[in-house]
Amino acid sequence: MNTESCPRCGRPAEESAPASRHRTGEGTLSYRRCACGSWLVRLGEHVIGATGTH
Repeated sequence: MNTESCPRCGRPAEESAPASRHRTGEGTLSYRRCACGSWLVRLGEHVIGATGTH
């Protein structure tokens, strides 16, 4: 998985606004909605999961 962009459409993950943020022992976990409709899960600056991927 590309750690800087949406795996579905390729748009930079930082273009989407965080829907929620949570501090963890590993860093800040955030959920973001990409313009293509996928939810992105970021830990710190890296996308670690997404919905709607091909």
